[in-house]
Amino acid sequence: MDVDVERLIILVQERPALYNIMMKNHHNRDLLEKLWEEISTEVGVGVSLLSNSTQTR
Repeated sequence: MDVDVERLIILVQERPALYNIMMKNHHNRDLLEKLWEEISTEVGVGVSLLSNSTQTR
């Protein structure tokens, strides 16, 4: 399944808690899971595929 990478980047950038370690919410696993679910819904790809692929790059 192909993901629109540019769209994915924009969606992640709109959610700084996913990547900004200085943010208090960066360590809130429940929030991070919710944010990945939002992105997953918008790009039409399972959460596990998105979060795993971004963690290994």
